[in-house]
Amino acid sequence: MNKETKYLLKSGLSNLLAGWTRRYAVYAPQMGERSIDFAPLAPVDQLDQLAQRGQRDTLDKVVLRSPSSKWPPKRFFFPQSESLLKYNLAAHGRERVTPVVPEDQPVLLYGVRPCDAHAFEILDHVFLKQQDVADPYYGARRARTTVVAVACDAPARTCFCGSLEGDPHGTEGCDLLLRDADEGYVIEVLTDKGRAALESAVLEKATTQQTAAVEERQAKAAKMARIEAQPRKFVEALADIFETNVWDRIHEKCIACGTCTFLCPMCHCFDIQDEKAGKAGRRMRNWDSCMFPLFTLHASGHNPRATQRERWRQRAMHKFNYYPAKFGPIACVGCGRCVKDCPTGVDIRKILKTLEEAATASSSSSSSPSKE
Repeated sequence: MNKETKYLLKSGLSNLLAGWTRRYAVYAPQMGERSIDFAPLAPVDQLDQLAQRGQRDTLDKVVLRSPSSKWPPKRFFFPQSESLLKYNLAAHGRERVTPVVPEDQPVLLYGVRPCDAHAFEILDHVFLKQQDVADPYYGARRARTTVVAVACDAPARTCFCGSLEGDPHGTEGCDLLLRDADEGYVIEVLTDKGRAALESAVLEKATTQQTAAVEERQAKAAKMARIEAQPRKFVEALADIFETNVWDRIHEKCIACGTCTFLCPMCHCFDIQDEKAGKAGRRMRNWDSCMFPLFTLHASGHNPRATQRERWRQRAMHKFNYYPAKFGPIACVGCGRCVKDCPTGVDIRKILKTLEEAATASSSSSSSPSKE
């Protein structure tokens, strides 16, 4: 469908959200005890009951202007832990194994950051777009979910989406994008699911002045969300420094806690295990991390990535060389969560600059004429 541009006064946003709670299970970023996380919004009838009892309106808890949520919303498509099937060895025939089917209730994610929405689109390559292979669990959740993103006008100091082929006002992976225009929002309607979400909303057509205003905000935000390194320019060159000593420096502060991988909207490694109680059990899929020593440990006891040096090399090579070579996009969206929450201060932005310098030096060395 062709992109449409609408305008909604901020005074009408609560009504729009309340209407969505009648049609969807709505999740939005809300302040918890320690951090901002996506949490459910109560259905509109429950909101009315809360208001009558004098309690704070749940809609007021939605956080749009603060930094992104601590946990990436990828968990709505790829949960940290999920059952794939159940089995009962005492049963017979097809009753021995029962697949677990994701719920079919429509979901609406409100307040997703453009970097996280961009990650959805990149993750689709792994779970949905490989030849003759599609993950039914991820696919079912993706199909039933409408993504409403909110543009970033003031990226955090740890954000660098602009250097990773993203944009603080990016539309990749969104069904709707809300862009702050002072007294209202300019809404980009990007997909049929986005249009369906607005079918009962009272909206105006965005004016040229309103569109110009949000584009000015976009230009300012884009300048803030950049770093000096340009990863796309050295993607292929990383293969040339695979055996160099640059990896000896990169891993030094890493303690293998896995925080960077679990908080990353792009990391998708998982482990599958069976949990059994008596003759019944279930098969589980759980997030895993390439930062863990056990991740590549063989049954023989051999570990091909025996130290954090090899593990960090794998993480960097996968994100910035293997993934783009196979699928096209770089497997990092510059959200900055790994920078913000690393307990020892490992900074992927500095690592990218180090790799860029090493790749450039290697390229220069290989292209220099040899002396006889």
